[in-house]
Amino acid sequence: MSVPRSVAEVLNEHVILRVEGIDRVYLNVYVPQLQREQGVAAFFVRTWVIGLLRAS
Repeated sequence: MSVPRSVAEVLNEHVILRVEGIDRVYLNVYVPQLQREQGVAAFFVRTWVIGLLRAS
């Protein structure tokens, strides 16, 4: 008969969290604004403008 184990002990043996890069963490998060075309366009425009401002 085996001794009961906690959920944490079982998960510790079977679940691994790997982070390859911080950008991948953000990309895997649900962002409601990016579910629509207008939201994606606005994201790229803001990113482009911020890039221009930093470059100058």
